[in-house]
Amino acid sequence: AFWLACATAVTTLVLLIAGGLVTSQDVGMAVPDWPTTYGQNMFTFPLSRMVGGVGFEHTHRLLGSLVGLLTVVLSLVLWKFDARRWVKILGAVAVLAVAVQGFLGGFRVLLDERLLAVVHGSLAHAFFALVTVLAAITSASWLLAPADLASRGGASLRQWAVTTAIAAYSQIVLGAVLRHTGNLLELHLLLAFAVPALTFPLVERIRQAVPPDDVLARRARTLGRLVGTQLALGLLAYVAKGISPVAAEAPIPVVLVTVAHQVTGALILATVAAMALLIHHRARLAAPHAAASLEVVVP
Repeated sequence: AFWLACATAVTTLVLLIAGGLVTSQDVGMAVPDWPTTYGQNMFTFPLSRMVGGVGFEHTHRLLGSLVGLLTVVLSLVLWKFDARRWVKILGAVAVLAVAVQGFLGGFRVLLDERLLAVVHGSLAHAFFALVTVLAAITSASWLLAPADLASRGGASLRQWAVTTAIAAYSQIVLGAVLRHTGNLLELHLLLAFAVPALTFPLVERIRQAVPPDDVLARRARTLGRLVGTQLALGLLAYVAKGISPVAAEAPIPVVLVTVAHQVTGALILATVAAMALLIHHRARLAAPHAAASLEVVVP
């Protein structure tokens, strides 16, 4: 299940890149029908016609179908082989989410509705975080997690991580609104300072709570690097938008910076969501150990 979840997460990340390329070049309506592509079955649409915006949008659709297939298979594997009921439920939620995402994408085309594009883009990031979490909870680092956080502020760390995840996702939603409508730029810029203001103290607190080679410490360092990179990309994206305000006319470097900014945001959300769940898991494991120790000490 772990490797299948990893494959699903990686494919979803590629799909996010493809979606970012579609949005950054404003070619979301290059194929005006759905679920067909210019009246043909999308899976038999000829490669010779996949050029320009049609090529980007149709590739996005094919990748979406692949992610859907992988998600269904992953859910079936979890239901068959994972004994944890809540993990099975998460797998089923992933299937529901990818189905809703597919229909949102389709109706965005049929109705030519920008608001649906905002919802579609926002849900894509949440779905990527979900499949990343599924990879995390089926990994050896989860199954062999030490019970060591109860006495080190595990509950406080968890709350801080959850707050950081909420801020990161709020920033993603604002980014989606900005990309598709051009609105809420000021709010997006304001929240850009909130995410690092939450992230860097979280990274430091984790550094103090666990050894440097602990998986949680490694993920915290990764999160810090991602947020630092995102700040630089955000500045470049802002400058690039000023240079080329019309998406359909944006040169390749501007498109690449915008897509990198979007994808890094998705990686930040997925990383901090997985960290929050791992912190919660380890704090819960530690709680019975702490209670047992108290019983020994206090007659």
